[in-house]
Amino acid sequence: MRHRLKLLTILAFGLLCMAYPASLASQDSSGHVLISPEVKTVAIDDTFSIFLAIDTVELVKDFLVDIQVDTTIIRLDSCKRVSTFFTGPSGAFTYWKDTVQHFGENDSAYVYEIQGSIFGPGNFVNGPGELVRMKYTALGYGISPVSFRYYEFRDTLVDPETHMGNIIELDDALDGQVIVCPTDQAIIYTSPGQIEFLSEDGQAPDPRTFSVANPCLGDLQWEASESSDWFDLDTYSGTAPEDITITVDISGIGSGFYSDSIEISSADAANSPQYVGVTLEVTQAYLCGDANGDGNVNVSDAVYIINYVFVGGNPPEPLASGEVNCDGSVNVSDAVWIINYVFVGGKAPCDVDGDTEPDC
Repeated sequence: MRHRLKLLTILAFGLLCMAYPASLASQDSSGHVLISPEVKTVAIDDTFSIFLAIDTVELVKDFLVDIQVDTTIIRLDSCKRVSTFFTGPSGAFTYWKDTVQHFGENDSAYVYEIQGSIFGPGNFVNGPGELVRMKYTALGYGISPVSFRYYEFRDTLVDPETHMGNIIELDDALDGQVIVCPTDQAIIYTSPGQIEFLSEDGQAPDPRTFSVANPCLGDLQWEASESSDWFDLDTYSGTAPEDITITVDISGIGSGFYSDSIEISSADAANSPQYVGVTLEVTQAYLCGDANGDGNVNVSDAVYIINYVFVGGNPPEPLASGEVNCDGSVNVSDAVWIINYVFVGGKAPCDVDGDTEPDC
C-alpha cells in the first residue's frame, strides 16, 4: 500500500491584543523550540498527543510555528494550550481550523492554522515546558515527520509601530517523528535518515554508522543496495535491529559535492523500501599558483595555464590553484601574474594587495 504524501503545515501565530508595560528578562539567544516526545510509536486508529514545547525561554507573548507532517498517516483533531504553562487569570486564547492551500495547478496541501494570543500584564509563557498540546489520530501505517518549516517567538516588549514584540532568537528547532504500526507487520526504521561526510585536505573521513530497526510487530529481515563507487557498507543484509557502518573511499575523487542513497528493503515490512541519503563534500588543500601540482610555483605553471587556455590542455587541479589574480577565472592573465612573480619579483599568487595574506 502506497500513500500519496501531502504536506501538513501547522501555523501557530499569536495575536497581541494590546501593549502592556513589562520589563524583559534577559535573552541570550539560548533555548530551543521542540516537538515532545521526539519519537512517538502508535497503532492505526490510536489517538495520541504531541506537544509543542520550549526550553529555557522566558516571557513569550506570542508565537508563529509552521510544522510539516504526513496527513495520510496522522491527522490533527484538536489543539489546546497547556493551562499550567500560564500565570495570572484568564489571558490565553487558542483557535485552530483546517483548510487547503494551493501552491500550483496540481500542488496543494492541507494546512492546520492555530491562532493563539497570551495577554494581560501578568500572563506570559516561561519555559522550559510544554506550550501547546496537539491531539492526533493515526490514519495509516508508516513514518510521518513532525518537522519545523518555520518558527517565530516574540517577547513582551512591543514595537509602537507594528504592535508586535521583539523576535526571540532560538538556537534550534528539534523535529520529531510518529511511527504508526500495522496490526501484524514490521516497519523499516532507519536512524539517521541522512548521513554527511566531509573530506578535507585529501584525508578520508571517518566511517559513520546508521541503524536499521523494527519498532513494530514481527521480525525484520532486511537487505541493502547502493550503486555508489565512493562508499561501501560493512554488511548488506541482516536482521533488525542492526548497525551498519559506511566507509568512504576518496581515491580518484576530485573536490566537489557528491550525493547518493542506500535502499533498505524487506519482504517483512509494510513500508519497504526506505532510503538513507549519503552526501560527501571533498575539499583539497593546494598551493596557489601550483597549476601543475608538482608542489612548486615556477614558469612551468604559467606554461601549464597557457596550454589549458589556448590549446585545450588539462585544467589545474583544483581549478582554483591556477586562479592566481583573484578575478574569478583562469586565463592568460594568471600566467602573466606567475611570470611576473617568478622573474621580476611581482606579488605572490593570490596576494592581490601584497600583504602576504591570500585574498582568494
